[in-house]
Amino acid sequence: MGIMNRWIILLLSTWLLFQLGSVKAFGEESVIEIRRNLVFSHGATKRGNIQLDLDLYQQLNPHRVPTPIVIYLHGGGFQGGDKFGDYGGASIKLLLEFVELGFTAISINYRLVKHQPIIPDEFLALSMNLQNELLRRYCKSCGCRSGSSSKLVNRLFAKKNSVACRQGAREFSDGPTPISIEEYQQGVLTGEFSNAIAAAVEDGIAAINWAKRNEKLYNIDSGQIVLMGSSAGAIAANLMAYVADDLVPNYDLKLRGVVSISGEILGGEKFIDKDDPPIFLVHSAKDPYVSVESADLMKSQMSVLGLYSPYARLEGTGHSLASISFYKTKWQGRFIAQELMEFVLRATQ
Repeated sequence: MGIMNRWIILLLSTWLLFQLGSVKAFGEESVIEIRRNLVFSHGATKRGNIQLDLDLYQQLNPHRVPTPIVIYLHGGGFQGGDKFGDYGGASIKLLLEFVELGFTAISINYRLVKHQPIIPDEFLALSMNLQNELLRRYCKSCGCRSGSSSKLVNRLFAKKNSVACRQGAREFSDGPTPISIEEYQQGVLTGEFSNAIAAAVEDGIAAINWAKRNEKLYNIDSGQIVLMGSSAGAIAANLMAYVADDLVPNYDLKLRGVVSISGEILGGEKFIDKDDPPIFLVHSAKDPYVSVESADLMKSQMSVLGLYSPYARLEGTGHSLASISFYKTKWQGRFIAQELMEFVLRATQ
């Protein structure tokens, strides 16, 4: 079947799925079913606990063996986005492809900056590491000398209205979900951004633990999990896979692979080690929101350690699934979607 015909059928299947809750998969005997809004955890915020939901996609076949799992974390700059098909449904199209290959696909919601998350003590070291990196980058844009976090905050508060500092904030705040310069400055300086990122990591880990608890109920194999994220979701997935095991006490996740689409690791390259899972990197050379140098650094560190890490470094300015079409863009002569599927299949063999 041609890639274009397959894409058209996938679009139709996606529409039917959301209308009916289940759909025959590409004329085959299997049926794809979605279970919406399954509660996997409750996240603490300054306004009280909020319910965290996931959507689960899988084929209905009572005779199949437990299926491997792809868990997807949506994008949105930790300020927006939703599990219910971000980027015009591009993420759902990919997840349905995985289901056709025999995976169970899970798309989760996680806490955002607007929720004002409260993180437990176990995640404070991670949040502080993120805060130091955000301050370092912001300070660099303002021409501020390095120092301790407290000194940096004081200096930046004192000069945050300078021309250089406001220009630096403008560059950071003009992301996929734009916010005002003042909101960005406040979020970085008070730690709201770093707390929200750490909360997303906590919620992602909670989703994996939910999968472990519900293996028999949904016939899934929690020992065969691949994380996939786009933009902010990729940042959270990368932190879960490569940083959390060093900074979060009692961390015990065994992942089979990671797919990072326009993501980074926010200064966490030093935590990558030879026992970490392989990664498939997708990044545009002129990404306007997440610098390609961050993906280059991850690839370099992976190569030094001998970790399998195919890297689709694309021309142009595309960012995330919003503007990188996995069914139209080719890398090494093949569509990115094909390379992605092969990576995940290899990781879970």
